[in-house]
Amino acid sequence: MRLLVWLWLFLASALSAIEGRVLHEIEGFIADVAPTALIGIKVYSLDKGKVLYERNAKKRFTPASSLKLFTVAAALHHLGGDYRFETKVVSDEEGNCYLTGSGDPSLSALDLIELVEQLDLTLIQGDLILDLSCFEDGPMGPGWMWDEEPAFWSVPMSALNLEHNYVDDTPILEPAKFTGALFKSALQRKGVEVQGKIKEGKAPETCTLLAKHESEPLRELAKVLLKNSDNLYANCIFKKMGGSWTKGQESVESFLEELRIEGLRVVDGSGESCYNLISPHQMVKFLKKMKGSKDLREALPTPGEEGTLRFRMGMLKDIQAKTGSMTGVSSLCGYLTTEEGEKLTFAIFVNGYMKEGSEIKEQLEDRICHFLSKLPCSL
Repeated sequence: MRLLVWLWLFLASALSAIEGRVLHEIEGFIADVAPTALIGIKVYSLDKGKVLYERNAKKRFTPASSLKLFTVAAALHHLGGDYRFETKVVSDEEGNCYLTGSGDPSLSALDLIELVEQLDLTLIQGDLILDLSCFEDGPMGPGWMWDEEPAFWSVPMSALNLEHNYVDDTPILEPAKFTGALFKSALQRKGVEVQGKIKEGKAPETCTLLAKHESEPLRELAKVLLKNSDNLYANCIFKKMGGSWTKGQESVESFLEELRIEGLRVVDGSGESCYNLISPHQMVKFLKKMKGSKDLREALPTPGEEGTLRFRMGMLKDIQAKTGSMTGVSSLCGYLTTEEGEKLTFAIFVNGYMKEGSEIKEQLEDRICHFLSKLPCSL
């Protein structure tokens, strides 16, 4: 009995020493790099079922693009991994032809041409009508920066997107009109005469289907979304779950409530909004719940591979994590396996820093991950 007590005391002392080392090292990184920033961190051992380190873990932070984890998981739940966006060409009894969008963020010019090639007609007597009704409200999400210059990562979104709404290094400010003009041009090149005008309107329920294009399955789109942190993909998928920003929010938050994750705010799919608020504790709880999701795990960036972690963390391979970056905001959340095989999950949020974002990422987030990767299994 005395031997067991002695052994327990010895192990408790060893664990306390290692936990003290974790605290000392991470706090040291923070003091070196961003002592005045608001920083929230939680590190949890999935194998041991215990918290290894936490700092401001229950405070809410602006998460930036790490919020996309919630978007993907909720969409996989509500829509399913096999879900495909559909872009259709339909006609009504009055001779009008409708190009009906579904918000597909992956639609390309080649896809549009293939739609035209499916058509067996030579004349459109009525108008060419763009049906954008799948999305109920505007392209700008709540809390987005109004003075943000359009770029590849911040293009306007629409029910009809084409070529990521970015052509010749230039954002397309009116994607639906651009798509409609290109569609009409493709029709004319095929020899189809369009007698009417290009308009916007909703296709009647009684329309006849003439052609249809389907996107890749959602589980494949999720890889583009998370690995490249693609805002257009994220916001189109977010709105597709409800049709509007508010209904998309309700869909994501209801999914999180099913996981018993409450008391947060998710108002867009991409994390561009400053209104989004989540805590490291909530993120780690989510990651614990989703650890068995193959579709989510396979969509996450990994160092050295294509995506936002391609040039980060050097040879550290046993990590899958989502990055986040805005002005004064950085985050990194995901899964890590130590060199001794311990499976961890973690969330790092940094708000209110004045330094270059690259310094926060390399000298704080990446250093923490390298340190965690070398933790002994006895922890």
